[in-house]
Amino acid sequence: MHDTIDTEMPATPIFDYTTTGMVPTAKPRPLPLEVLLLIIDELGADREYDALEAWAEASEGLLQERAYRYIPREIVFGTQEEAASINLAFRWKGPQAVRIEGGARTSERRLPIPHLATFASRLAGKWTNVRELTIEGAEWRMQDLDLHTILLDVGCFDRVLYLQLHRVTLPTVLTLWRLVHGLPSLHELSLRDVEFAKTAINDRMLSALCLLPSTLNTIYMLRPEERAVERPGLLGIGSAGLLQAIVVRSMTSLNVSPWCKVSRLELWDVTFPTAAAFGRLLCAVPTLKELAILGPCSFSERVLDPRDVPVIPCRLRELELGEDFSAHSNPRLIACAGQSLQSLELYAVLQDSLRLYNETRIYAEQSSVRCFDISANTHLERLTCVTNISHEDNSPIAAVTELLQQVASVRISEIDMTFRVRDEAELATLWNGLPQLDAALSKKMFDRLERAWIRLYGVEAFPEIVRSYLPKLETRGILRIAVKDRFIRYDTH
Repeated sequence: MHDTIDTEMPATPIFDYTTTGMVPTAKPRPLPLEVLLLIIDELGADREYDALEAWAEASEGLLQERAYRYIPREIVFGTQEEAASINLAFRWKGPQAVRIEGGARTSERRLPIPHLATFASRLAGKWTNVRELTIEGAEWRMQDLDLHTILLDVGCFDRVLYLQLHRVTLPTVLTLWRLVHGLPSLHELSLRDVEFAKTAINDRMLSALCLLPSTLNTIYMLRPEERAVERPGLLGIGSAGLLQAIVVRSMTSLNVSPWCKVSRLELWDVTFPTAAAFGRLLCAVPTLKELAILGPCSFSERVLDPRDVPVIPCRLRELELGEDFSAHSNPRLIACAGQSLQSLELYAVLQDSLRLYNETRIYAEQSSVRCFDISANTHLERLTCVTNISHEDNSPIAAVTELLQQVASVRISEIDMTFRVRDEAELATLWNGLPQLDAALSKKMFDRLERAWIRLYGVEAFPEIVRSYLPKLETRGILRIAVKDRFIRYDTH
């Protein structure tokens, strides 16, 4: 049913007559608004997207809004028939995003995607607006997709910035490599639950590897979906294949890392064969400036000689460690970043509160230090940390103040601290500890501090109460407060 406008239109002719000198002239009157809206509805029903775009650009208000409503941001192809149904006579330059689906999102099945070839061959060079390509729930079979032909067609989508592969099985690592290499403007690669039928890399495959697009600067290895986690062995197999594609840099046959332009790497729920493999991963991305480990980062082998681990490049500017990361999986990670580190985000301040603490203690003996060592980060500018307050801990602020005592950077300008509480008892415990925090942040080391954020999650609290426990920060005018009465678990995806 079409929307209508409840407006009475005057029953007048569609021409107005005016007189210019002695000659009467006629100029057309605009059509009634409700008629124009009906025309737009018909164009939308016929998927005349090029006409709708022209209409939207030439109009404003309700007409423009109605026209844009029919222009899809994303188009999904689940069959060859759907890909073949697009009318090539239209001059439309395509949506911003295209999704190629094998199996449905609600299913674990991975189905063949011959329609990827249909889409690429028919619309290459025509849909130039596409910025994002997603392949999901798919099994890439060689008999369905001629790799050489499809990569030539995919390469015509030269404005694709984002490639997402979710629940996809590829024949080999080389298939992934060539697909990524075939998109010349690619900026970000997102991998979730990606598997390979064959994970080995032989000499022939190695010789085919080449530098990836210089524009590729971010790789996401995302958390598998919950239903996928239930499949035994998935994390180890999937992670191993992906990591092998990156860590291939360790092979002596390659003089230059194919990932040499990647500056950001984000890891979720990954399994490394050894801690040495983790070190090689960081070495394989020599220009890495931002590293985020937001889920469990574990190792298949937990005992090894630390001398086997290569020296980690000291180029990291931003480091983000989630709740499940263990400092003892590689305690040198923060320290080795040294003076290059400018921003550090810790979502579990206490080492002994981390899930992997007892499982991945590889390099260091048990230490009496409860928090991360940041004394080597002498150029740190921003520090973010999250702490869970427990009334069972007599001094929940102690770990935070201990962390602050290690700050050795006079450049630090912003500190952002989040405290998560569950009840009034824990809130009272927090109140008792805030004066310690006020004293710690008032030392000479923090004279250049411009902002001190205090965020409370979990219970209701008035900002005025928080300020009363932090009088020195309040007097300096740098205190910022955020209070939310809803418990939030850290999760960026």
